[in-house]
Amino acid sequence: MQKYINRSGSSAIVGYQLGADHVIVQFNSERIYTYDYQTTGAENVERMKSLAVRGEGLNSFINKNVKDKYSSKS
Repeated sequence: MQKYINRSGSSAIVGYQLGADHVIVQFNSERIYTYDYQTTGAENVERMKSLAVRGEGLNSFINKNVKDKYSSKS
């Protein structure tokens, strides 16, 4: 898991892991969600990947666009 940079300082995200067709996101609540092409949509997943690497905007994007569109939660 990569550490999320959190440039804004207010994100609930602490880490992420990129895959070919998915992104795994770890929140500070210790919950881990997997967002994949099939459930979340390829365009959304690719946008999430770029935001994760940038370290800014991922939490907002999830809340506004894909909050409940995850393929698994742990």
